[in-house]
Amino acid sequence: MTIKHMRGPATIALASALMGTLVTGAAHASPRGDDPAVAPAPEAKLAVPQNIGVRKYVDKDLVTVGERLHYRIHIHNRSRFITHAEVTDELDSIRLHARILSTGATTGHITLGRTKFVWHGILQPYRDADVTFTVRTGKVGWIYNTVRWGGKNPGRSTVKTRIVPKHTK
Repeated sequence: MTIKHMRGPATIALASALMGTLVTGAAHASPRGDDPAVAPAPEAKLAVPQNIGVRKYVDKDLVTVGERLHYRIHIHNRSRFITHAEVTDELDSIRLHARILSTGATTGHITLGRTKFVWHGILQPYRDADVTFTVRTGKVGWIYNTVRWGGKNPGRSTVKTRIVPKHTK
């Protein structure tokens, strides 16, 4: 079967499934008959608004100073192939009360900044990605951690954790 003569987003998904790899070429018909798998990379804007669902989780609601917290951001693609999915996590409250120890993602990559980190990724239709990070608490107070996303159904998800002092005996 030759797939180079087929065109469109469904072709890219089909080609990826058949070849067992992710094809990231442009998803439009080329006027010169070029193979879409070798076409120039698409621009940063999405041709179709992303339709993703995002949920934020934290493993504890109450911790003492010095304990670790594990965060997870679950991202689900509810529609077509998305070449530029993006989720932003605000770190202001975390930077005030804790220190980031590690970050990771099941797919895509994370850009870590002073006040936020941004996850960028490619998502197949109806597939998921998980972003995780671990912090060590250092100061009494509340951590309010919010993740935001745009696209067709923009939104945000916030989790909060109270940090209390260690009790000495």
